[in-house]
Amino acid sequence: MSKGFKSQIHKGKQKKRKSKKNINDSHPSLDTLLKNRYHGAVNIRGIRYQILYSVFHSFELYNNPHQNSSIRLEGIEDLDYLNIDSEDEYIQVKTADKPWNWAKLKEPIGNFAEVLRVSNNCQFSLVVNFELRKDIKQLAEINSLSTGEQETIKQKFYQLCNAINISEKEAEAILGKLEIIYISEVDIWNKLRLEIANRFNLGSHVVDTYIFVLVSKFLNWAEKRASISRNNLEEVKVSIGDYFAREEHQAYGRGLIDRISWTIDPKTSDFFEGKNTRPGQIAAGVDVTREQWLDKIDRAIHSSGTCILKSSSGQGKSTLMYRYARDYWREEDTFILKAAESVEQAESIKNYLQFRSSLGLPLLLLIDDAGWQTKQWSSIAQECAALEIRVLVTVRHEDWYRFSRKSLTNWEVLEPSLALDEARKIFDNFQANNRIHHDVISAEWAYEKIGEPHLLMEYTYLLTYGQMLEDRLRDQIQQFRLQNEDPGKIEILRRVALADTLRTPVITSQLLENVNLNNDPQDTLQSLSKEYIQFQSGNLTGLHWVRSNHLTKILHENYPNVVDTALKTIYAVSEENLVTFISNAISRVEFDISKFLVGLTEKVAKSEDLKIILLFLDGVFEGGEKYCFSVNRSIFDEAHEHLGTPGSFFLDWYLTAIPNNTLENSLQILAEYIENFRYLDQLKPRFQECERGLDLCSQFLSNTLNYLNLTSNKFQINFGDLGKLLDWCYLCQIQINSWSKAKEKYLIAPDVINISLDEFCRFSQGLYRYSPIEHKSWFADNEENIIGYLKLSTDSIYLEISEEVLFFKFIVPLTTSDLGYSEAKFRLDTFLIVLI
Repeated sequence: MSKGFKSQIHKGKQKKRKSKKNINDSHPSLDTLLKNRYHGAVNIRGIRYQILYSVFHSFELYNNPHQNSSIRLEGIEDLDYLNIDSEDEYIQVKTADKPWNWAKLKEPIGNFAEVLRVSNNCQFSLVVNFELRKDIKQLAEINSLSTGEQETIKQKFYQLCNAINISEKEAEAILGKLEIIYISEVDIWNKLRLEIANRFNLGSHVVDTYIFVLVSKFLNWAEKRASISRNNLEEVKVSIGDYFAREEHQAYGRGLIDRISWTIDPKTSDFFEGKNTRPGQIAAGVDVTREQWLDKIDRAIHSSGTCILKSSSGQGKSTLMYRYARDYWREEDTFILKAAESVEQAESIKNYLQFRSSLGLPLLLLIDDAGWQTKQWSSIAQECAALEIRVLVTVRHEDWYRFSRKSLTNWEVLEPSLALDEARKIFDNFQANNRIHHDVISAEWAYEKIGEPHLLMEYTYLLTYGQMLEDRLRDQIQQFRLQNEDPGKIEILRRVALADTLRTPVITSQLLENVNLNNDPQDTLQSLSKEYIQFQSGNLTGLHWVRSNHLTKILHENYPNVVDTALKTIYAVSEENLVTFISNAISRVEFDISKFLVGLTEKVAKSEDLKIILLFLDGVFEGGEKYCFSVNRSIFDEAHEHLGTPGSFFLDWYLTAIPNNTLENSLQILAEYIENFRYLDQLKPRFQECERGLDLCSQFLSNTLNYLNLTSNKFQINFGDLGKLLDWCYLCQIQINSWSKAKEKYLIAPDVINISLDEFCRFSQGLYRYSPIEHKSWFADNEENIIGYLKLSTDSIYLEISEEVLFFKFIVPLTTSDLGYSEAKFRLDTFLIVLI
């Protein structure tokens, strides 16, 4: 497409948006018709003028009683020949942005000379769209000039003819037969409307339809260089009349397809509440115009014929579709598919579209929310492609997978996304309509808050804190049940959504092992993809955390219990994500923690895996502390507001979950001398007691240790993990029933010293805390082996304990930059853990 042509179209669009009173507002639709046919390869503006004049001039046939009168079209560039009552008239129609100078007459005059040499019985007309000036104006008005002026302009005309090898005699003959006519496009349009209304005996409301059909027909005739008679014009009149008569009995008359209506919708508030977008809301101007996407749609429509707007629900697809139709197409040429549930309905719609296409009018078919009600839409779109009818479709990912046809060709898919500049405009629009929630700080805040992916519905949900997203998702889930879809599909969605609210992905293969599916798993997952879930390296996550929160709520109303779903889902959570999954589950306000802990215990009983027990303990502790923080958030916020980040940090010391008398005494001393610590000490009485991490770990361990047999052959022991377990038992003040037998197995130095230094340290620390006496005995019995192991593992040349004094030596590496401080600290930390 040329730059000039794009500029013309753009200007046409802007005029349409500003006003509908200008007669030129109809031209963008004519441009659309021409653009669809020629794709900008020729002068669209010139063709439009020439064809309009051709149609207008052809109505002389209606004024002539002779049936043998006809017009012969010589291609789309000119209407060259008109034969009326045995008189031949040759016409050249020319367009230009600026008035012609005298030399521009050479081409049309040369063409007339060629005709004159063949036939003397002819007249010549030069029709232009620009005002006549200077010598050309005098030539056109030569009969009204004075004798002297006539002679001057004749001589100039003869000189022009001589320059293109036309004799003076031929030039004189042409001058006698020549008529130069200036008529603007607006004048043609107005006169054409009047002519058609009079000759076809029409009411004004359908005149424009006849004009566009005639323009389209003349384009076809011109390309074929056809001759047109009065009968041809009569046939057009009859076919359009039949069309209007048949419309009431065709598909759109039965509510399957209908013309778009831009009647302003009085309930504009529905738009801000997230209800389904209606054309009348767009007509009322409540939306934000997203120019970037409108231009993309326009390019796709004219390059591919069918444009698909595909995304998850609530991304502004319908708003974009209606805004495009409103700004880029005439109302009379825009239709919308209402229903196509059966093959019979689809065939009826196709018949209607075939009939209307035969009229040659441009047509845009809108298919909004292509789903169950219009599930035959791809068949209709395929027919439209064959008929060169433009189609604009909005569809959710799920329905695209359900109903799209693989055989559908020549279409382009756009997936609208929300950019920050668009988010700012939407924020301003909502703010102007008093729809912004008081907690929302700014457009940028809400945009960053929703995170990736930046989805429009999630963004507007945060702006308003409304229920529009939940209501829409509720309707979609209801469709699962109404359409008798595989129950396993809902179960997958239930588990993935819950895991996503807990900020953890699930392993796809492990999830499918524990869900009963009637259909192929690949098909099921594909149908959910990009609408509710997404794939990430063998894992499944929710599409967006806001959407997952709503789905979790919807899919756990009354039944099932969210704890049951969490326990079923935990099988599909990787070990690295278990702590996050459990801690976030426990910290949910509505979560039944006791029931969850019992379920975790049952899973431990089946696994007999010490590593899993420790991960569960970490998650339970972290979850309990998160829950405690949520209960006491107000005092942490107050500390942060008063003292900044250190305030929250030191308050956490005051409220530590693990008893520490030394720390408590130190804080009391600091409070006596430092005002800020005194302020924190005053907040401490307001702390609301609740079950904390250590309390919950005690419950979990009490139940779990009943199943734990450390002497079992199935029980695989990692000495570091065993040390961590002993550490937890010390903190929770719980004894391991099987420890009396197990310690004989594990407290053997040769076995212990074959492990890594890190494991050795964790085992030694856990044993010391769980039973200092046993640790002392273990060390005394194996001192030589332990000292040797530590010297080797720490690369020390000397290590000795004498009268409770520790001595050690090592060589400082030449590469050290701190005079051996870090090397000394590493060894000292290790020795203190193991030896003291």
